[in-house]
Amino acid sequence: MPTFEYCALEYLNLWTSYDKRFVENFTGGKQKMLEIIPEVATVYRVHRNFPLRYDVLNNRERYEPIVDKLAAINIAKIDENNFIKTVIQTRQNIGQEYGGLGVLSATTKFLWMLVRDPIIIYDNNAMTALGRHNYPVDEGNYGQYVQQWQQLYAEKEEEVNEACQGLHGVRLYARHANEIDEQYIQQISAETWFRKRVFDMYLWIVGAE
Repeated sequence: MPTFEYCALEYLNLWTSYDKRFVENFTGGKQKMLEIIPEVATVYRVHRNFPLRYDVLNNRERYEPIVDKLAAINIAKIDENNFIKTVIQTRQNIGQEYGGLGVLSATTKFLWMLVRDPIIIYDNNAMTALGRHNYPVDEGNYGQYVQQWQQLYAEKEEEVNEACQGLHGVRLYARHANEIDEQYIQQISAETWFRKRVFDMYLWIVGAE
């Protein structure tokens, strides 16, 4: 299994290569979201979930129905008590725009770019990894997925925190080391959302093994 030190560096690389830019554009208004969402869908491998006949071939911009649904969300009201409900409702809203297809994983990934914490990304590899740690999840059950994810995270949180606290010390091994300094790494790696994504990276790697 991967170490959390490895996972922390891998997520730092993902953040500097993609997620930082994705988040900036998702929170920059509808037009910027429209411009960046095709790349988000490709990088996170969910583009095939959204057939062209429901947007481009229907005289709309690519992924515009998704952006419309996301733009209508009052993100200031999303918190630990209601984010599961928000995810489920948003999935239903987006799915209806695309022929009733199952879009749970994609919905959580888009919402994370818009909100970050407390959204927890639903991913098949992560679900497999949870099962391997004796936290099984019924496919498509987001509430159960979140519960199991949180329980395992609580077990691993101390290890995640230690790995993140030491991340600045391996800056020179980062993919974009010339663009970031140790202070920046210390700042973002102390964020709750960053540490949860380090845990996501761990689950993705374990689930893919």
